[in-house]
Order: sequence, then C-alpha cells, then structure tokens
Amino acid sequence: MIRAPLAVATLFALTVTAALAYEPIIAKPGEYVTVKPAQQSIHVLASAGQTDGELGIIIIEGKTGEGPGPAITHAKEAESWYVLEGTFDFHIGDETFEAGPGTFVSVDAGQAHGFNNKTDGKLLVIFNPGGYEQFFADWAEQGLERGPALGALENTYGVTRPPRP
Repeated sequence: MIRAPLAVATLFALTVTAALAYEPIIAKPGEYVTVKPAQQSIHVLASAGQTDGELGIIIIEGKTGEGPGPAITHAKEAESWYVLEGTFDFHIGDETFEAGPGTFVSVDAGQAHGFNNKTDGKLLVIFNPGGYEQFFADWAEQGLERGPALGALENTYGVTRPPRP
C-alpha cells in the first residue's frame, strides 16, 4: 500500500520535537566524497559516521539502463528517493510506476523494491539507519561488475534478491 504524505502541521510537530543526535553537516559541491562503481557516480552527502548511525545520504548519477533492477530487499535499512533529474521506473512490491523530477518514494526495511534509469538521471537517496552508503564505496574499491561477486557484496550488507526464474 502506498501512503500519502503527512499533513504539514503533523510534519512540523514531528520535526520541532526531535533532539540533536549529531553535529550539523554542510556538504558543498566538490567537498564531499564521490565514488564511481560501474557506470555510476555516487556522491556521499552524509554518512553513518557523521550522523551517529542515523542516516546515510547520497546522490546517485546513473546512465540509461542502470539501477538495481526490480527487486532487492534491505534487511535493516529503510530507503527513500527523490528524483532530481531524469526518468526512472520504480518497482515497489508488485507495483511498477514511472517517476520524474520532483517524485518522492520511500520503503521500509524488508520491502522489495528497485528502480531502473529510463534516462540518464540523478536521485537523492536516504538510508535510515545509515551505513549502506558504504556499500557503494566498497563496490567501487573492489572494482566489481554486476553479477555473482557483486551479489556476494550485497549479501554482506543484508541485501537479498529473489531467485531469477
């Protein structure tokens, strides 16, 4: 089931009561870490280390045809996306829909999800709790291509994929 956003009054009440868990983060272009696994550029705006484990925030720049595909599941992280540029096909459970700039999508841990770039594009991605952003750095450092070796790395981060038919 896809839910509508909270009312503004409810959202405001939630944000003003939150306690500070980490120091402010300012991520200016050119000052954050960028890693390049496969054909993508991943810009790490905030890491679990910076947010006391609460969040990981990245921007994914991908080419047409890129993306994790229709179904992966994170064991512990909720994941949220905001489309900055381009067009994507999102897969949430059994639903597939097209999303362009300004679209927001969010899933909880354990929910099957994925996306594919229909065009070159950019996504703002938030992981809660943080930590999964390190996956992209490990992927780039190890120079892995998509396939069994990347699947083994995904497994170390608690990501599973359904068996292929």
